[in-house]
Amino acid sequence: MAVTRYVISLSAIPPRFAHLGPVLDSLLRQRLRAEAVLLYIPKSYRRFPEWDGALPDVPEGIEIRRVEEDLGPATKLLPALREFEGQEIDLLFCDDDMIAPKGWAKRFLEEREKHPKACLCTSAWDVPEEGGRGEMLIPRAERNPVTWDMGYHLRYGVRWAALKLGLERGFLGRHQFRKGGYMDVFEGFGGVMVRPGFFDARVFEAPSEAFAVDDVWLSGMALATGCPTWAMAHAPQPSGGPGSGRAALLDAVIEGAGRSEAEMASIAYLRKTYGIWR
Repeated sequence: MAVTRYVISLSAIPPRFAHLGPVLDSLLRQRLRAEAVLLYIPKSYRRFPEWDGALPDVPEGIEIRRVEEDLGPATKLLPALREFEGQEIDLLFCDDDMIAPKGWAKRFLEEREKHPKACLCTSAWDVPEEGGRGEMLIPRAERNPVTWDMGYHLRYGVRWAALKLGLERGFLGRHQFRKGGYMDVFEGFGGVMVRPGFFDARVFEAPSEAFAVDDVWLSGMALATGCPTWAMAHAPQPSGGPGSGRAALLDAVIEGAGRSEAEMASIAYLRKTYGIWR
């Protein structure tokens, strides 16, 4: 396997600062180590105006980067696109409450050789057909039904037992797809690998409705430059860490819009403005 240059990037929110340790440790312990693990933290937060500015304690090997503006959850990628603009390097971004298995990054790097112009992911979904759909890229990814995922059920049993010992429960990652293929929207929580050249300057011009739904916006803007989303087969997802679910955007209402409303508004904007998913 030809290993390309890659860095891991993420952001974090103040309610999870005290719980970052296991997450960051898992990124540092990858079998194929990243050139750098970069934690982007804005100087103020739109959702947390009461934050006192204190930075989290991080393990040796994590580099904190300060950014002027809170770009919402897209802060885990957009500053990295600027930092590595014009470079031949892969950016593997993820969430701040997920613990990655040791072979997580290696799986992305293996797939990159086969799909050099695709956004690689472990988890994804397709936009609704309302509003019309043109031709879809093929092949489409095929899901691994959870009913028959015996490995997942075994691990879930172990997790349940751990609950009895007082450990915090979070999302349990699994292999979501049994066959790789194209999808519409990657999900950042499972990890996504892109390259700076997959985006142009328009990616920094997100409308207000896309602030909280970065997956839709970033997937759409990559597709607009000819770089679609590819969901990998048999790719391990991270599992929830101690901070999992704290101040989750999934439950947030921003400017009067919940998650599903913001997603549909962003999809409509991308269809109208860039002619994709229609």
